[in-house]
Amino acid sequence: MTARRAPLRAPAVTARRAPLRAPAAKAGRAPLRAPAATARRAPMLALAALLAHAGCADSGDDLALAIRLPADTTRLGAVSQLNLSARRGDVVLAQASFAAGTTRLALAGVSFGASTVVRLDGVDAAGAVIATGRTCPIDFQTSGMSAPLYLAPTNFFAPTAGAPLVQRTRPVAAALSDGTVAILGGADSTTVELMTPGAASFTALPSSLGQARRQAEAVTLTGAGVLVVGGVSASGDAIAGGELLLESQRTLVPVTDPRLDARVGHRVVELSEGRAFVSGGAASTSGAPLSTTVLVRVFSDGTYQLSDGVPLAEARREHAVVVAAGTAMLFGGRGAGDLVLDSVEAFDPTTGATSAAAPIAHLATARAGATASVLPDNSGILLTGGQGSDGKPLASAEVFNLVTRTTTTFTMAAARRGHTATVLDDGRVLIAGGFDAAGNPLRSVEIFTSGVGFVSEIDLGSARGDHAALSLCDGTVLLVGGAATAELYTP
Repeated sequence: MTARRAPLRAPAVTARRAPLRAPAAKAGRAPLRAPAATARRAPMLALAALLAHAGCADSGDDLALAIRLPADTTRLGAVSQLNLSARRGDVVLAQASFAAGTTRLALAGVSFGASTVVRLDGVDAAGAVIATGRTCPIDFQTSGMSAPLYLAPTNFFAPTAGAPLVQRTRPVAAALSDGTVAILGGADSTTVELMTPGAASFTALPSSLGQARRQAEAVTLTGAGVLVVGGVSASGDAIAGGELLLESQRTLVPVTDPRLDARVGHRVVELSEGRAFVSGGAASTSGAPLSTTVLVRVFSDGTYQLSDGVPLAEARREHAVVVAAGTAMLFGGRGAGDLVLDSVEAFDPTTGATSAAAPIAHLATARAGATASVLPDNSGILLTGGQGSDGKPLASAEVFNLVTRTTTTFTMAAARRGHTATVLDDGRVLIAGGFDAAGNPLRSVEIFTSGVGFVSEIDLGSARGDHAALSLCDGTVLLVGGAATAELYTP
């Protein structure tokens, strides 16, 4: 790998065989420790690199990496060493270490292969990793390839390289198979934006939504694309039908069927490859909750099939849904008479039946608009915040155990609704933003760890609620909507 400091807008580097050993820094080149004066400016420095194939020394089979730094590089001043590695799964293909002042990095001996991940860590004098970045999985097969990598301090929020094209409230964000993120709806606009992890700039998709929609629900369907269902139009009416962002063509096609009636406050999850489960909601923003469900199967060519699912055991809207162990689990929401529910039910796709999740059919706290996250250690499903029976945001959380059907309660640092909960690569859950009891957007962030509970994290750069958050293929978390900016969190 070859790295040098250049303006971010400059070409990364020409594809050529990188030297195995990095030469000493050239005079006049800025070290990684940027002067304080650059802390609030756009990135003054950009690292660029080449990954050398393990074949013939002069084959020229290189992968160019354009490494982006955040605008505020103050915390990078403590980096004393850079560790560069390439991995494929759990196998380390090559690795090397360099002094922080080194201006040219080189990593050779990396074999061709799919799912290649390049990682760059910044280490302080005590040997602790204080900055990190990695690529999304790369299919390293040919010469002349390039990939972005975002290097930032750990436990750090920073603005994306460019602001979103449209400020959105209650948008949806979903990832395509190549890691590109699509941001749809959430504004009185039909535009769709795409963001590439690493580069973190936004571009408009040439194809647009058939109509503006907010409070829609979206899910990535394996092998097909992103399905967007329902929501509220610019005039405030609930929207029937949906739209599919077709993965293969990057175009939007309508999904129309009488069974996909007007819905808001509904939920949609993927049950299996290409098959979505739509549950509940209401025919208007303040309407009676629905007990109906719909199954939508979408194919890679954009064709689809719809069928009625069995009714829910209890009509509900603004509930939480996740798929765990192949079963869709539904929690709380608002029922008849706007009653906030504590009930739990399950939809088994193998039998097509719903049932109360006996022997416990109740959460510890009735909640609507809560988040639900499947914990990777199989300890259960984490539910956070939302609104309680008194209409106020909740500071409580609970973990529902799928085996015992019991819950364990926890207390968050802040009561919140309209927040997001994102599962990180290491199994922790990032709880960000939302609204307080007065309706003010929050900057506060906390992290849940199984067996420990909640601990506070540094604040968001911008207060935001009713936003979208998504874990990206490079390990960062994108937060977009609820403010004019978007930001990335580096765990």
